[in-house]
Amino acid sequence: MSLLSSATALLLLSGSAAAQQLNSWGRGVFGYSQTFDADPSTYAEIALSTGPRYSVLLNSGQTFAGFYIQSSSDNFITDYTVSAVLKRATDGVAYKQITVGKVCGATSNFTRVLFYNDAPDSLRYPAVYSDVLFVEVTGSSSGTTAIINDIYPIYANDPVFDPSNTGPCAAPTTSSVVVPTSTSTSSAVVTPTPTVTTVTLPVPTSTDVPATPTLNPWKSGKDPRGFSLFPFAIGNSIDADHPADAMIDFNETTYFASSSSTFSLLLNDKDSYQGLYIKSVPGSYITDISLKVFNQTSVTTEPAGAVTGAASDFVLMRFHDHLGNLATIETDQFYFTVGGAVGGTPKIAEIYPIYAGDVIVEPAVGLQAAPGVVTVDLT
Repeated sequence: MSLLSSATALLLLSGSAAAQQLNSWGRGVFGYSQTFDADPSTYAEIALSTGPRYSVLLNSGQTFAGFYIQSSSDNFITDYTVSAVLKRATDGVAYKQITVGKVCGATSNFTRVLFYNDAPDSLRYPAVYSDVLFVEVTGSSSGTTAIINDIYPIYANDPVFDPSNTGPCAAPTTSSVVVPTSTSTSSAVVTPTPTVTTVTLPVPTSTDVPATPTLNPWKSGKDPRGFSLFPFAIGNSIDADHPADAMIDFNETTYFASSSSTFSLLLNDKDSYQGLYIKSVPGSYITDISLKVFNQTSVTTEPAGAVTGAASDFVLMRFHDHLGNLATIETDQFYFTVGGAVGGTPKIAEIYPIYAGDVIVEPAVGLQAAPGVVTVDLT
C-alpha cells in the first residue's frame, strides 16, 4: 500500500532519522499539495511511464541546502533528480535552470538530497537561491509508479541528517575536449559589435484576419489522476484584493495590481505557444513589458517577446526565436518584467495564451514597434 498511517510514519522516522530537523513550508508554496502538508497519510502518485515531475513553486525566492523526501515504505522512490531555476539574490531575476541534486539507488523510503550549483566539485556552493524547483523521479521500488508523501526543505545552516541509504550515481558521459596550450605570445581579443536585426512582418488587414482575436483560457482542471493542473501566477500585489491569479482567471472584471516590476506564470506541463494577448486596466495599462521563457532545449531562460510603447490597454506579444524570427515556443515557465505603465502601478486584467495554430490578430493600437516592423536586439 502507498498510504502511511501517522503512527507507522513516526515509527519509521524515529528509527532512521531521529536527529533530523523537519521544516514546514508554511504558506506560499504550490505544486501537489499532498507533498507539502507534513501529513504522511497523504501522497501524490504518478506513473513512471509519464516521467513523474513534482513541482515546488514559491511566491518568493528562498535559499535551500537540500530536501528530505519521504515516500511509501511499500513503494518508495529510488532514483530522482532535483533541478532549480536559479535567481540572483540581488534583484530576484531568474537566469538559468540547472540540476542541483541527485539521488540514486535508495534502499528505503526516507532520503536526503543536498544541493550544489554548477561550479566544479571543489567550488560547489552548498545551497541554491530559487523559487522554482522540480523533483523528477526516474526509479522506484515497484518499477511502475512514483509516490511522494512529503518533501521537507533543508535551509542553510540546518543540522543535516544522513540516512546513508543511497548509492553512487553514475558519472555523466563526457567527450574529450582539446584545450589549446597557452603561450607567452598574447593576442588581442576582438569583441563582436552588437547588431540589431529588423524583421519585416506582414500587416494584417480586415480581409485576411477576423475582426476580433480568439481569447483562450489557460488549460486547467484535473488530470486523469485527479491532480489539479496549473498555471500558477506568482507575483507581489499591492493588496489582498488584487492577487496575481486574477490575471489568469478568464475574468476581466478582476485584475492583478503588481507592487513589483517582475512576476511569473508557472505550469506543471509544457505546451506550445505563439504569443500572448495582455489586457490591462484602462487608465493603468502597461506600456512596456518583456518576457523570458524557459527553453526546453537549451535548459536556460531566454527572451521570447516584448511590447514597447503601447498606446492602449490591449496588446499583442508575438514570440520570436534568438534570430528575431516569429516562432512557436514550447515552455512551462514565463517570466515577465514591466518596463513602464500608465499611472505607475501595472494593473493586469488578463493574460491570454495564443496556442499553436491560432489565428492571430494585431490590435489596432499598442503595437510592438512601428506597424509591420519588429526590432530585435540580438545582444
